[in-house]
Amino acid sequence: MTGKLPAEPSSVDIVVSICSSLEFPGDLLVKEIFRVLKPGGTILIYNSQQSVIGETDKVNVSAFFFP
Repeated sequence: MTGKLPAEPSSVDIVVSICSSLEFPGDLLVKEIFRVLKPGGTILIYNSQQSVIGETDKVNVSAFFFP
């Protein structure tokens, strides 16, 4: 991830991130999410790693609510 999300600081109620890359931009992305998220906002992160044929897909879904 490069640059900033196209939103003002503390201006977003809900952030949804969907990533299907093996190289999840964790630290940079989370820092930028916290910049734009309003206090009490919600984050949903979906990270799916593509599998080899015959293997089960590995899926990681995380949701956070910050009161």
